Amino acid sequence: MYIAKKNDGSFEFIETLDEKNPNPEQLRDVEEIYVIAKTLVPVMILKPKPKNERDQLINENKTDADESDQKA
Repeated sequence: MYIAKKNDGSFEFIETLDEKNPNPEQLRDVEEIYVIAKTLVPVMILKPKPKNERDQLINENKTDADESDQKA
């Protein structure tokens, strides 16, 4: 994977580029080529809520369930 920096400052993603024999049409108006060797993917870490917040959520869910049982 490659990213081409154009002369006007914009960037263009290039999926295929023959490094030894590049296509002149592909490199028209290109100032620099950046080789992307590694793609980083953000990782989301799930952390438990503190005990007091968990207890509060449990109590709120119980009261909501009790109210819906009374309406039915």
